[in-house]
Amino acid sequence: MMGAIDNICTVILPNEILLKEVEKLISEGHDVTLRVRGVSMRPFLEDRRDKIVLTEVKNFKEGDAVLAEIAPGKYVFHRIVSINNGAVIKTASA
Repeated sequence: MMGAIDNICTVILPNEILLKEVEKLISEGHDVTLRVRGVSMRPFLEDRRDKIVLTEVKNFKEGDAVLAEIAPGKYVFHRIVSINNGAVIKTASA
């Protein structure tokens, strides 16, 4: 007998495809859960172990962790350490 958990599969997509769709879903009011990839937020977030939930936020503040597009198709999940005249300074450490 196959349970509901047996129907789960993993799909790996390039960020430039996946995150454009994530952006669309969030703009439509959905929350999106992603598995963390990379080690820049260690030891607080571990590669492939932890998940993050992305949601639309209108006002950012220091201490928030954000997914930022830093160049076309290049995304990072970093914590905001300061906001100065609209410029956001972020760091990889949580």
